[in-house]
Amino acid sequence: EARQQRICSRSWLTLSLASAPSKQQKAPQNLVYLYDKREYVFINNKKTWSEAQSYCREHYTDMASVRNENEREMVYAAGKDNHFWIGLSKDINNTWKWSDQSSSSFRYWNSNQPDNTYNTNCAAASVKDQGQWHNIECGEQRPFICHEI
Repeated sequence: EARQQRICSRSWLTLSLASAPSKQQKAPQNLVYLYDKREYVFINNKKTWSEAQSYCREHYTDMASVRNENEREMVYAAGKDNHFWIGLSKDINNTWKWSDQSSSSFRYWNSNQPDNTYNTNCAAASVKDQGQWHNIECGEQRPFICHEI
Protein backbone atom coordinates (compact mmCIF):
# COMPACT_ATOMS: atom_id res chain seq x y z
CA GLU A 1 0.00 0.00 0.00
CA ALA A 2 2.82 2.42 0.86
CA ARG A 3 4.49 1.52 -2.43
CA GLN A 4 1.29 2.30 -4.36
CA GLN A 5 1.08 5.70 -2.69
CA ARG A 6 4.65 6.50 -3.73
CA ILE A 7 3.95 5.47 -7.30
CA CYS A 8 0.81 7.60 -7.39
CA SER A 9 2.67 10.48 -5.83
CA ARG A 10 5.52 10.14 -8.29
CA SER A 11 3.11 9.91 -11.23
CA TRP A 12 1.25 12.99 -10.08
CA LEU A 13 4.49 14.93 -9.72
CA THR A 14 5.60 13.94 -13.20
CA LEU A 15 2.22 14.89 -14.65
CA SER A 16 2.15 18.28 -12.94
CA LEU A 17 5.69 19.10 -14.07
CA ALA A 18 4.91 18.07 -17.63
CA SER A 19 1.87 20.33 -17.73
CA ALA A 20 3.55 23.34 -16.09
CA PRO A 21 3.62 26.36 -18.44
CA SER A 22 7.00 27.39 -19.75
CA LYS A 23 8.26 30.74 -20.98
CA GLN A 24 9.57 28.78 -23.96
CA GLN A 25 5.98 28.01 -25.08
CA LYS A 26 5.35 31.24 -26.97
CA ALA A 27 2.99 31.71 -29.85
CA PRO A 28 4.48 33.49 -32.86
CA GLN A 29 3.76 37.19 -32.53
CA ASN A 30 4.94 40.49 -33.96
CA LEU A 31 8.29 41.16 -32.32
CA VAL A 32 10.04 44.50 -32.11
CA TYR A 33 13.66 44.54 -30.94
CA LEU A 34 14.98 47.61 -29.19
CA TYR A 35 18.49 48.92 -28.81
CA ASP A 36 18.64 47.75 -25.19
CA LYS A 37 17.77 44.14 -26.15
CA ARG A 38 14.15 44.36 -25.03
CA GLU A 39 11.60 42.73 -27.25
CA TYR A 40 8.01 43.94 -27.33
CA VAL A 41 5.27 41.47 -28.22
CA PHE A 42 1.72 42.47 -29.22
CA ILE A 43 -0.80 39.94 -27.88
CA ASN A 44 -4.04 40.05 -29.85
CA ASN A 45 -6.11 38.32 -27.16
CA LYS A 46 -8.40 40.63 -25.26
CA LYS A 47 -7.93 40.49 -21.49
CA THR A 48 -8.50 42.75 -18.51
CA TRP A 49 -5.44 44.68 -17.36
CA SER A 50 -4.71 42.29 -14.48
CA GLU A 51 -5.23 39.21 -16.70
CA ALA A 52 -2.83 40.76 -19.23
CA GLN A 53 -0.29 41.38 -16.48
CA SER A 54 -0.52 37.75 -15.34
CA TYR A 55 -0.18 36.50 -18.92
CA CYS A 56 2.89 38.66 -19.57
CA ARG A 57 4.55 37.58 -16.34
CA GLU A 58 3.85 33.92 -17.09
CA HIS A 59 5.00 33.89 -20.73
CA TYR A 60 7.41 36.85 -20.97
CA THR A 61 8.94 39.23 -18.44
CA ASP A 62 6.12 41.71 -17.75
CA MET A 63 3.78 44.19 -19.41
CA ALA A 64 5.41 46.85 -21.53
CA SER A 65 6.85 49.80 -19.67
CA VAL A 66 7.62 52.92 -21.68
CA ARG A 67 10.64 54.66 -20.18
CA ASN A 68 11.53 57.07 -23.00
CA GLU A 69 10.56 58.31 -26.45
CA ASN A 70 12.38 55.49 -28.29
CA GLU A 71 10.44 52.86 -26.36
CA ARG A 72 7.20 54.78 -26.91
CA GLU A 73 7.80 54.66 -30.67
CA MET A 74 8.49 50.92 -30.54
CA VAL A 75 5.35 50.21 -28.49
CA TYR A 76 3.29 52.34 -30.88
CA ALA A 77 4.76 50.48 -33.88
CA ALA A 78 3.98 47.11 -32.28
CA GLY A 79 0.38 48.06 -31.45
CA LYS A 80 -2.31 46.75 -33.78
CA ASP A 81 -5.56 47.78 -32.10
CA ASN A 82 -7.12 51.14 -31.30
CA HIS A 83 -6.54 50.82 -27.55
CA PHE A 84 -4.12 48.27 -26.12
CA TRP A 85 -2.91 47.86 -22.55
CA ILE A 86 0.52 49.02 -21.48
CA GLY A 87 2.00 48.28 -18.06
CA LEU A 88 0.94 51.52 -16.36
CA SER A 89 -1.69 51.62 -13.60
CA LYS A 90 -2.55 53.51 -10.44
CA ASP A 91 -1.42 52.06 -7.13
CA ILE A 92 -3.31 52.31 -3.83
CA ASN A 93 -1.89 55.83 -3.31
CA ASN A 94 -3.39 57.02 -6.64
CA THR A 95 0.10 57.24 -8.18
CA TRP A 96 0.75 55.97 -11.71
CA LYS A 97 3.30 53.12 -11.56
CA TRP A 98 4.81 50.69 -14.05
CA SER A 99 4.01 47.00 -13.66
CA ASP A 100 7.71 46.05 -13.76
CA GLN A 101 8.53 48.68 -11.11
CA SER A 102 10.51 50.84 -13.56
CA SER A 103 11.24 54.22 -12.04
CA SER A 104 10.75 56.23 -15.23
CA SER A 105 8.60 59.34 -15.03
CA PHE A 106 8.17 59.45 -18.84
CA ARG A 107 4.51 59.98 -19.78
CA TYR A 108 2.69 60.38 -23.10
CA TRP A 109 -0.91 61.14 -22.12
CA ASN A 110 -3.47 62.41 -24.61
CA SER A 111 -4.15 66.12 -24.00
CA ASN A 112 -7.30 65.49 -21.90
CA GLN A 113 -5.85 62.48 -20.04
CA PRO A 114 -5.65 61.20 -17.46
CA ASP A 115 -9.13 62.50 -16.75
CA ASN A 116 -9.36 60.62 -13.44
CA THR A 117 -12.97 59.62 -13.95
CA TYR A 118 -14.32 56.95 -11.63
CA ASN A 119 -12.40 53.67 -11.73
CA THR A 120 -10.19 54.47 -14.74
CA ASN A 121 -6.97 53.25 -13.15
CA CYS A 122 -5.16 51.57 -16.05
CA ALA A 123 -3.44 52.98 -19.13
CA ALA A 124 -3.91 52.01 -22.75
CA ALA A 125 -2.09 53.39 -25.79
CA SER A 126 -4.16 54.47 -28.77
CA VAL A 127 -3.11 53.77 -32.35
CA LYS A 128 -5.54 56.48 -33.54
CA ASP A 129 -3.77 59.07 -31.37
CA GLN A 130 -0.20 58.19 -32.44
CA GLY A 131 0.26 56.06 -29.35
CA GLN A 132 -0.95 58.62 -26.83
CA TRP A 133 -2.19 57.16 -23.58
CA HIS A 134 -5.70 57.09 -22.13
CA ASN A 135 -6.81 56.05 -18.66
CA ILE A 136 -9.43 53.31 -18.93
CA GLU A 137 -11.31 50.99 -16.57
CA CYS A 138 -9.03 48.06 -15.75
CA GLY A 139 -11.87 45.56 -16.21
CA GLU A 140 -12.26 46.30 -19.92
CA GLN A 141 -10.96 43.62 -22.26
CA ARG A 142 -8.18 44.86 -24.54
CA PRO A 143 -5.23 43.43 -26.45
CA PHE A 144 -1.91 44.22 -24.79
CA ILE A 145 1.86 44.42 -25.13
CA CYS A 146 4.36 42.35 -23.16
CA HIS A 147 8.11 42.80 -23.03
CA GLU A 148 10.91 40.28 -22.72
CA ILE A 149 14.40 41.01 -21.46
